[in-house]
Amino acid sequence: MSGLRGLGLVILLSLVAGLVYASSAGFSASLGYYAPSSSGFRVAVFYYGWLNTSNLLGLRVDVVVVAGTSRVLPGGADYGVVEELLSRGVEVYAYLHNSSDDPIGLGSLFRKVVSGEWSLDQYIGYVEQSIDRYAGVFTGVFLDECDPGYFTDNPSPGNSYVEEFASALETIVSYAHSKGLRVFINGVRAFANISDYYLWEDFVALYDSSSNSYVLDENFFSTSSSNPYEWVNGIAKYEYLAENGLLNRTIALSFADTGSLGDAEVAYYMARVLGLAGWGFAPIDIYAGGGPVATIEVYEPGPPVSDPVLDPGSKTAWRMFTAGNISVDLGSGSVSTPFGDYPRAPVIDAVLDSGVGVAASATGSGGGASLELRIYSTYTPRSVYIYANGSWPGDPGTGLLHVYIDSDGSSTTGYSVAGIGADYLVEVYTSGGAKLFNYTGSGSDWSWSEVSSLSAAVAADPGYRYRVELGVPSNIVEQGVTRVVAAPVSQWSDLAYTNIITVPDLVPAAPSIYGEYNATFEPIITSASISDEYALIGADAASGVLAEYRVVVPYAGVAAVYKNNTPLEEKQSLGPDEEGYTAESMGNYTKLVIHVQHSSPVTIRIEPAPQPVPESFKAVLVSTVVTATIILLVPVLGRKRGKNPKLRH
Repeated sequence: MSGLRGLGLVILLSLVAGLVYASSAGFSASLGYYAPSSSGFRVAVFYYGWLNTSNLLGLRVDVVVVAGTSRVLPGGADYGVVEELLSRGVEVYAYLHNSSDDPIGLGSLFRKVVSGEWSLDQYIGYVEQSIDRYAGVFTGVFLDECDPGYFTDNPSPGNSYVEEFASALETIVSYAHSKGLRVFINGVRAFANISDYYLWEDFVALYDSSSNSYVLDENFFSTSSSNPYEWVNGIAKYEYLAENGLLNRTIALSFADTGSLGDAEVAYYMARVLGLAGWGFAPIDIYAGGGPVATIEVYEPGPPVSDPVLDPGSKTAWRMFTAGNISVDLGSGSVSTPFGDYPRAPVIDAVLDSGVGVAASATGSGGGASLELRIYSTYTPRSVYIYANGSWPGDPGTGLLHVYIDSDGSSTTGYSVAGIGADYLVEVYTSGGAKLFNYTGSGSDWSWSEVSSLSAAVAADPGYRYRVELGVPSNIVEQGVTRVVAAPVSQWSDLAYTNIITVPDLVPAAPSIYGEYNATFEPIITSASISDEYALIGADAASGVLAEYRVVVPYAGVAAVYKNNTPLEEKQSLGPDEEGYTAESMGNYTKLVIHVQHSSPVTIRIEPAPQPVPESFKAVLVSTVVTATIILLVPVLGRKRGKNPKLRH
């Protein structure tokens, strides 16, 4: 799994949703998150290869654009994939092709009109006939090359061919709508207003043909153009779309391959900061050769609670969301998010002792010791969790447990032990905590180099019995390949080895935007809406769980918080077993930590505190007589929410 690059910026707010405490239902502490659909942001995939070679049906996506060949039509080899996507509520758009399965670029095709080969009516009729192929089958059609630059060197409003093309495009869009098809346009910004979706191609992360590489668009903040029929990227396009209220129909496409996923992460968070309707990324061939869709580990921040702030001088942009602050630095290619590393505080037992979510287990005994090892199915995107429970023949000293990890599943590499080749070693200490080492020897010698400290919890029971819960970085674990062996340790000598566990397929506890959520193991914010009157938060967790949710609201203060219309008590601090909330003022925002007991999904309502009336709007008191006072009422001030960005120069 790829992590965010260059996290050098300050994370302004803490994590999105918090801990689930051990309860009668037997759930352990873990970190919740916002459901990918909670803000309405659309995850898009552009895929021009054979769909039956893809992993599309294994992803959570909202919009898919496919090559509209006969393969995706009824009777075609890929129609089953299209049918299944549509049945799930996914919007599927067909890139326009003719009856011979040749792609249609509207700008290139218009050259036939410019050359006199076709009349304008012939051009329109040809495109409409191709649209007919998809009526009643697809959500809509994808119209490419909606750009006068394909047929003229003078793409200005006064050019008669530009005007004819614009008129023809409006006729074509109306025709598609009459056939029950939505329209997704890729072209210049002048046509964004006539389509249902508008594509912002080459968004932030783009392909550089001169170097045959993928790069970030460091010129984003320096673009300028007043001609909407001219192709332009960067802030000039953003300002046009924002000023014309078109961001809510703009979906971005960034270019990146598996070697530049960090740039795709930056692009995703930039799309969120700017307030686009959706986003996706693809290699430059847009999967024309087929194969699985690449994904990145990025998360849902919930709805925004502020306008974006853009700083061209430092090439940065930031915005506050219900999850916290997100900041993007295009100059350094770094982002700061409220998600951090999704830490999960280890808590002994709970899920583990109840057997819930256990994916694999192994045992071993010898030297007077016995040990049970479990790898279980609730894990964070950056950690796989291991549980060990055993007995020792006496005082083990400072060292308690060795966990050997054969990362590549090969016995011919790494340290040879108990039938595996350990590429990594975790030492767990009786005092609590652990350290990760990687193997630097030749196979049989004890030679390890420290990598990092790890999160671990250790509980001691009478009779030299210990229980351990340990988080191992997921980037050294490959599901179905990595093998694990553990040994109880006495005075740093291994007493016995468990049998081998191959790490099974695990269910992510906090999936990226491509994954479905599972309230059985995690507290989840399923919806969030903000108004001047109140904020409504939909939250879900397993019955019996006391869940913690962290929310940022655009209020300078909070008057009350309700759970299902019942007021929660405000507290100075919250214990792990009590309902209530804490509120921390952050200028124009308030950060809330809310504990709620679940028996079913709940609705949390947050009401802002009344704000002092500004001096210029104070009620005017007019004393007519000594005993009578007339109060002149003034309008209630509401929070203004501008659509345009705030520019910091």
